[in-house]
Amino acid sequence: MLAAIKYYAKQVGWKCIELCTPPVPEFDQTVSFYQANGFDRTGGYKMRCLIQSL
Repeated sequence: MLAAIKYYAKQVGWKCIELCTPPVPEFDQTVSFYQANGFDRTGGYKMRCLIQSL
């Protein structure tokens, strides 16, 4: 699903995809999942994946 979202984002010209994760540390596995899929933590619960770098 993430690959499809990233593909769509690139097609429509988005520069990045941003999301908020559940509270940390209870959801460390969730954060790790997104980091393993190209997202960087930008502060607190927010994460970002830059599209132009894909």
